[in-house]
Amino acid sequence: MIYRLILFLLLSSTLFGSELNQMFEKEDLDVLKNFDIDEIYIKDHKLQKSYRHMLKNGKKHYKKSLNNSMLFLPKIKKIIKQNDMPDGFLYLAMAESYFDTNATSSVQARGIWQFMKPTALRYGLTVDSQIDERMDIVKATNAALKYLKYQKKSFGHWYLAILGYNCGEGRVYEALTRAGLDRYIAKTKSTVTTKRYGRTIRKYQKNQAKFGSVYKVYKKIKPYTAEIPLQYLLKEQKGMRRQYFPKESRNYIRKVLSLNIMAKKSFLTASDNSYLLNIGTNDTIRKFELKSDIMLENIAILADIDMVDLINLNQHIINREIVSAKNRYNLYIPYNNINQNLVYWIQNKKGSK
Repeated sequence: MIYRLILFLLLSSTLFGSELNQMFEKEDLDVLKNFDIDEIYIKDHKLQKSYRHMLKNGKKHYKKSLNNSMLFLPKIKKIIKQNDMPDGFLYLAMAESYFDTNATSSVQARGIWQFMKPTALRYGLTVDSQIDERMDIVKATNAALKYLKYQKKSFGHWYLAILGYNCGEGRVYEALTRAGLDRYIAKTKSTVTTKRYGRTIRKYQKNQAKFGSVYKVYKKIKPYTAEIPLQYLLKEQKGMRRQYFPKESRNYIRKVLSLNIMAKKSFLTASDNSYLLNIGTNDTIRKFELKSDIMLENIAILADIDMVDLINLNQHIINREIVSAKNRYNLYIPYNNINQNLVYWIQNKKGSK
């Protein structure tokens, strides 16, 4: 009986390894490396489950989101490249909104990067009765990348920046502090100090202590928080009500990675979809900076553009018009729709450039 069990386990392991080799390729490992993730994470059961689920059920939505955003995706890819960041961050935006420029969450996060209002204001985006730059394709992208770079600088790894984008840097500090403390205990066998640190963390979790108290613990055990692998931070701790990271964040990073891996698969490389892989970084839209009254209906006539397409590019202009603008704002027009009448009109608008 024991012999049969051992044989079954060996065969299962061999078949699983064979399946894994067929499912994942070198390009998939490059996705992990681009986000500072150890290659071994490709074998993670929950990552594979997430990937298989999305590959099975999400192909149609995946292709549709790329098709619907063909006008502005090159601009986003160009901005990512200019910031010298992994091009895979394009799929973080896909994970957030599937490139829906008018996306609004149940907690009122908005735009393709799903900014909450306080974070948007913190990164210089205007949100008022006429302009909501969380839905400005260019400004929101620059703000999102700035936020991610800030977290990369704070935590040292892109995968921590991705997690922080979902749950906030405060939760990342807490997770690193707890994980670092667990490693500190395992290495030093300390009891008195670690109990005191543990009490501080528990008080913070119960809103009985401020974040600064946890940050002090983080600073003291910082050496033990260095190089904590992703798989360690995402593991589920038995008996713990509060894991290192929330379930939503654990699923979120697996979703971002899965969307990245899907970008190279056959359902896109097939001839009828191959054009989706050739989305470059050449500008397909032109930005005009204005500080004058406009109505998008008039722009649509001048540019001879479908109103739906114009609105999709300019969701940040609330109610489709601007009256007495306080600051400059952006107007986006596809290059194919720019003509002399439009340019002349814009150049003669007060405050335009």
